[in-house]
Amino acid sequence: MNSHEAFFAHLQTSGYSDKTIRNYKQAISDFLRYRQCGEWGKFTERDFRDYLHQLTIKHRLNASTLRLRFAAIRSFYRWAVQRGSLKHNPALKVTLPKLPRRLPRFISQTQIDALLDAPFKRLKEEQDRLSQDGGKRRGRIWREWQAWRDHAILEVLYGSGMRISELLNMRWAEVDFVQGVVRVTGKGNKERICILTKPALHALKRYRELSPYGDSQHIWLSDLGERLTARAIQLSLKKYLTIAGLDPRLTPHKLRHSFATHLLERGADLRSVQALLGHAQLSTTQIYTRVSPAHLKSVYQSTHPRA
Repeated sequence: MNSHEAFFAHLQTSGYSDKTIRNYKQAISDFLRYRQCGEWGKFTERDFRDYLHQLTIKHRLNASTLRLRFAAIRSFYRWAVQRGSLKHNPALKVTLPKLPRRLPRFISQTQIDALLDAPFKRLKEEQDRLSQDGGKRRGRIWREWQAWRDHAILEVLYGSGMRISELLNMRWAEVDFVQGVVRVTGKGNKERICILTKPALHALKRYRELSPYGDSQHIWLSDLGERLTARAIQLSLKKYLTIAGLDPRLTPHKLRHSFATHLLERGADLRSVQALLGHAQLSTTQIYTRVSPAHLKSVYQSTHPRA
């Protein structure tokens, strides 16, 4: 096993996602292709500054992509130094462009309500079309259990703030309907507890009752009984956003942003929101305070002596 294969094996056993490992492999491969020849121990800080210049000027990569490329290279060096196969990390001192501070987009409470109702609107439209066709419509028919499944997905994403990767890994055995919580596996293969709202729990129960695959250990299944993919949920969300009259370009992650923003607007403290989101650093959560002026005004008025 060469050093690269050993490094990627290390990433896998350390809980890195398949996507991250794939991106790291691509980044390291691209750098070696750029250099054409050479050994990692002989590369200098100048080599990496030249590479950064090449990616910026010739390939016009944005700050996010540049930082990802160098994160892979730096991680490889750090691992190699720790195991003693290299002496230092020449890519560590290269100054990378800062990421722009983008405010997360979120959906208002009224818009959330319309989105949550969209699967049932779709079901009614399908039933009306079937009725007009005299029940002779060909192809797959949208059924009630699928509407409850998609409604449950939206309720869980918005009501718990979990990531889509956490949602996809949910199992029935990990849902505690009495306590109203579910154990999920998040970033870095870490487990955490997410709280489920009463509407989300109701939707899950109803979906399980109606689903022809209710005995499966996995929760989110297609009409063929196969596990849903992130892509399938993204495509469904686009349909429901359109039905609800919202921007179809919004992603499932925007429901997570909305969850955090609405909590802060209603008075939740930042530390609690951090825990609910599963953020390791409070600084990651603080960006939501920039899109919650109502919360800031409320805190100001309730705490400032001259408010």
